[in-house]
Amino acid sequence: MIHRIPVAVALLIMCLVATARAEDWANTKRACQDWQKAPRQYHSLEECVIDFFTLQPLAVTGGNIGSGSGLAAGARILKQFNPHGLETTFTAKGLYSVNSFYLMSGQYTLQLPKPKFVSGDLAPLIDLVASRVDLRSQNFYGLGPNSTLAGLAVYREQLDTVGADGYAPVASWAGFGADLHYLDPRIKGVSNTSSPSVVSFYGDAGAPGSTDNASFIEAGVNFGVQKSALQTWLPWEYHSGVVEFQHYAQLGSNQHSFGQLSAMANVTVTPVAHVHGDIKQQMNRTSWQNFVCFTQVGNVCHWGTFSTTGLVTTSYVGAGSTVPFYFQPTLGGADVSGVDTLRGLVDYRLRAPNRVLIQEDFDKTLFDLNWKSAKNDSTYGLGQYGLYLFFDAGNVALTPGDLSMGNMKTDAGIGLSVAIGNKILGRIYWGFGAGEGTQFNAKLPSAFSSSPK
Repeated sequence: MIHRIPVAVALLIMCLVATARAEDWANTKRACQDWQKAPRQYHSLEECVIDFFTLQPLAVTGGNIGSGSGLAAGARILKQFNPHGLETTFTAKGLYSVNSFYLMSGQYTLQLPKPKFVSGDLAPLIDLVASRVDLRSQNFYGLGPNSTLAGLAVYREQLDTVGADGYAPVASWAGFGADLHYLDPRIKGVSNTSSPSVVSFYGDAGAPGSTDNASFIEAGVNFGVQKSALQTWLPWEYHSGVVEFQHYAQLGSNQHSFGQLSAMANVTVTPVAHVHGDIKQQMNRTSWQNFVCFTQVGNVCHWGTFSTTGLVTTSYVGAGSTVPFYFQPTLGGADVSGVDTLRGLVDYRLRAPNRVLIQEDFDKTLFDLNWKSAKNDSTYGLGQYGLYLFFDAGNVALTPGDLSMGNMKTDAGIGLSVAIGNKILGRIYWGFGAGEGTQFNAKLPSAFSSSPK
């Protein structure tokens, strides 16, 4: 008999074992003081903010823990070790949201020596990971492309994960990966809501796995490519892609065992132009000049970023098996990992074992938030503010053979974003055209996609 692993207890201990302030606290304090002094020089408050949220070993962290979590905040511990000349890092993170969602995670990363035949920054990695996430209230509208808003039911999901991930580069732009995890999901009811629960409204027939307490062993392999501007024909092109297969084996039964094949490809183009003058001259560019071509470090300006992304997920089961509804991919808003999908629909609006998605995005930084001090004539800055336009097309299907490019739902929209140090801190957008009205959404960075790495 397999017992539940007390991951929550172990991770809570990890998060509480905090050491003294980091060695770079003095540098961080100096950066936060410098932006108030040294008149007639350009200073950015961004450096102070970035240093504060990347302190070692203890720093404040935040993000979004799934749909509906609201702002989640907590602490992150990061400690580096170098035994026998190897680079290793231990990271632990704990977050709690305003809506009682929480996330605790721990990760031990071992970076192995780089193969002599591989140039660039890629190096072999082994990650030992453990996490507990509690998604207090999640929406479910039924399975398949024909579900409706009237089918709304809610559920609470707790998921414990323990396992390992590995990566090995085969070139400066490509590599293989593998992972092995023990997964222990639990589906529960939601209190203080007028919406019915998934168990009572759908049962196991309409929401497979909702009435079972199944645990899984997940094993996966993947191959990915990632080419930067230095490795492509054009100096402003970037593209990446990954193909992955994962097998989920239910422990003690084959009722919910399945395999999942997914592929993603992205091409990003950011045309640039050279600008002249020193930093002061660049700071004095007019708002119209920056609107057309926004200045960046390196005496260049960006016209904007064009991005094309394609994603396909297919699931395969044996006779008598079904894919648990909580492992099925979704379209609508952002998925559970914080990845944008069909933004003209609400989060998790469509769900099925198979999905296809195509996205076109245009991102344009408009301005820095700058101001001058009347006291010392210094210029300060905090964040970059931008506009983005998007178009999405996609759909879900109950079987891989039902996926079709001819009956996809489409939407278009506009959004605003704020970034510090080229990292998006928040964004809002309006999506429309998917047949269910205009959707307004405000998103924080996903707590799953940011650390523990």
